[in-house]
Amino acid sequence: MTDLRSRAEALARNISNAEIEVMSAWDTNKLIQEFQVYQVELEMQNEELTQYSDKLQKANDKYADLYDSAPVGYVKLSQKTGKMSEINLAVTQFLGVERRWLQGENFAQYIAPQDLNEFYIFFKEIFETRHKHMCELHLRPKHGSPVFVRLEGTEVEDASAPSRSCQIVVIDINERKKMEEELDEKVRVCTAELEHQVSLLKAEIEKNKNRRYHLTIQTHKKI
Repeated sequence: MTDLRSRAEALARNISNAEIEVMSAWDTNKLIQEFQVYQVELEMQNEELTQYSDKLQKANDKYADLYDSAPVGYVKLSQKTGKMSEINLAVTQFLGVERRWLQGENFAQYIAPQDLNEFYIFFKEIFETRHKHMCELHLRPKHGSPVFVRLEGTEVEDASAPSRSCQIVVIDINERKKMEEELDEKVRVCTAELEHQVSLLKAEIEKNKNRRYHLTIQTHKKI
């Protein structure tokens, strides 16, 4: 489209008012036809651009919908400030705060105090290695009990951003952790019971050994 416009402007510049006045009807019609061709080409390209723009908008809308309705949390964090942006719905549910109030807030304030050090190490490593990193910690929502989550972080390229940033995926592993804890408790109880039974068995074996010993002594005395 830029090339067509340049050609049209060049054509207009090369024809002076005096030349236009002395142009024959045939020349005038030819010039008009050329401009009409340019106009049709411009309109066709404009239509193509409009269709492409519509498709791009639909794709963006679809991506935004998938991003927002994903079962896992997505949030973008600034390396410089740790502030949140591009927050999806799942993150707002994890933290129990509306999106408008989370925008620009520091993500670290929603992490349980005992896990902050682990988070800072995880956050630092994302930008040092530029590889995907993971950690497991407790989120501290505004209301309710802490939620155990797995964070997966990777640096994202964004030349328009004022500072480097990373994409964080937040995955709820609360149920998995509960099951692990229940399994650990069952293993602990079973292990304790087994150790008790082994202790009883050893005591019984020792008792039988003592009985045989005393029986042997009594037998020798009778002889």
